[in-house]
Amino acid sequence: MEEIITERLVLRAFRETDYDDLFEFLSQLEDNEFEGYPGITYENGIEHLKSRMESDEFYAMELKESGKLIGNIYCGNRDFDAKYIFPQG
Repeated sequence: MEEIITERLVLRAFRETDYDDLFEFLSQLEDNEFEGYPGITYENGIEHLKSRMESDEFYAMELKESGKLIGNIYCGNRDFDAKYIFPQG
């Protein structure tokens, strides 16, 4: 997967080191009606990272300045709309 670098963001493949940041924003969406992750825990959430790491359909969205993962972008062709996820706050 090719990285896309902008003035403030790096769009790239997911890495194992992304897990804490990924869990942070996915757990905020636990009950979200559009992109929910009901029952997500720190222990079972690792499957979400694994699926993103194995797919070329997901880009990790990283703040260029800090290296913090702040979301992901889905660029695939499945039976649901394209999604983007940003943390609250």
